[in-house]
Amino acid sequence: MKKKLDTKFSLALGLGILALVLGVGIFAVKANAWIALSIIVLGLILVFLAVYLYRHQGKKHEVDYRILFNIGLIFFVIGLTTRNHGMWGLGIVFFIVGLVNKKKWKKEKKWSQLTKKERKIRIVLLVALGLLVIAGLVAFLLVNKSII
Repeated sequence: MKKKLDTKFSLALGLGILALVLGVGIFAVKANAWIALSIIVLGLILVFLAVYLYRHQGKKHEVDYRILFNIGLIFFVIGLTTRNHGMWGLGIVFFIVGLVNKKKWKKEKKWSQLTKKERKIRIVLLVALGLLVIAGLVAFLLVNKSII
């Protein structure tokens, strides 16, 4: 139970921070304000959910610095490509904190060490991410060719 709670906490916090940064970025470029505000509200809800899960967890949450390093790298790249200074700045901070604490990185399980349920979840996530990348590429090409 504790491990699932750790995952829920990390997921809620990570997605909450990502939604907040993206919402502020959309708001900063003066795009659709309603979309930006709804993303910011979603981010706040997720961060509050993470705080709730953290308080009811019963033990201190250990930081996975490898994940923090990866999130920093992703934020930095997305921030650079979207010209969102807040996002790439936050990415650099996460990246440096993860890199400084490299000795504390948790070991990842090998594929052979995963249970059948964990393997199915990873396969579903990989397929979903692949489909999202393909859909994003198709949308990008359609917009650039002025079809949409």
